[in-house]
Amino acid sequence: MKIVFISKRIDKSGITTHMLTLGRQLVKMGHEVYLITSGCNKNDLETLQLFKDFKRAGIKHRTVKFPLYSTTGLKNQIKIFLKYILVLPKAMKVLREIKPDIIHLHYFIVGYIPKIYNMIFKRIPSIATLHKANVVKTPLSCKADACIAISEEVKPEIINKFKYSKVYTIYNGTDKVKPYKRIKNSRPNILFVGSLGIRKGLDILIDALKIVAKTNQNFTCTILGDGNVEWVNQLIQNANLQEFITLVPFQDPQSLYKKADIFVLPSRVEGFPLVVIEAMMNGLPVIRSNTEGAYTQIEQGKTGYIFENENCEELANYILKLLEDENLRLKMGKKGYKKSITEFSSEIMAEKTMTAYKSLIEDFY
Repeated sequence: MKIVFISKRIDKSGITTHMLTLGRQLVKMGHEVYLITSGCNKNDLETLQLFKDFKRAGIKHRTVKFPLYSTTGLKNQIKIFLKYILVLPKAMKVLREIKPDIIHLHYFIVGYIPKIYNMIFKRIPSIATLHKANVVKTPLSCKADACIAISEEVKPEIINKFKYSKVYTIYNGTDKVKPYKRIKNSRPNILFVGSLGIRKGLDILIDALKIVAKTNQNFTCTILGDGNVEWVNQLIQNANLQEFITLVPFQDPQSLYKKADIFVLPSRVEGFPLVVIEAMMNGLPVIRSNTEGAYTQIEQGKTGYIFENENCEELANYILKLLEDENLRLKMGKKGYKKSITEFSSEIMAEKTMTAYKSLIEDFY
């Protein structure tokens, strides 16, 4: 089968990781996978490496220069709209050259491309994935023939806001990690992986760690990601936690999972965060907010803890519980590993996605 992914860009995001993981598995299954994006920032070494990873996985890239920024104000939004329209001839040309069996959209805003293509040329079935909640609906967000929900919580948005009737629930998956002996730290290490912004709730984590430090100072915290570094540094200074927290620019997190003892994701909004599954694959107990995907990913008190969104006191209590009990950390980590390989592997995700593709194609013709 010839499969085309369409996305705005290759960047250091969960969407890019998802496309790479899914595409790699589909290629292994014998399918031909193409990726249409605006490319990547070639001055950023990590993003350039991700671009090379797609090539190494056998995923063929085609460039269509989608606008890469968002803006406010009617005048600026009209300019962006026109830029999306201007890339249409190139997108049509690329699709005609590939002749795909199915188009898979990874940003709703590029939904206009298969819609217009199907008006002019031979109709091709399309499917979209809603990767996070609260996506803005625009005139370009044309409906695909079906939609993938990455968690039960985003399903109502797909049905009620975007009016989809055919919806498949397919959880994000990640590649399996073979069990390994953990690196023993002199002080337990707490790990966060994600963008440095308000949506990921780093202020919530830092407020919680300030509470933790009043009771237990036997810990370190590593924050991995890119974004508003100045804002995070200011939060750390205001909490007087400079000796406990280290900021690390974005890189492959695998080496940091191996060094960590606890994983925390305090996001205010999510879809079905891959980093939680990656942490579980690496045998880490996870503490995360009760946003989208939480109760599917985590078994409360067994593989980790779920705290009320923005409740830094509850988060602090769960961190303290795990800091003070190594056996509990190990026990939860083992259960989380088992759950991740049986429910959230990339193989399972690819098989379910292929089933959705085939079902859609059968219905389409």
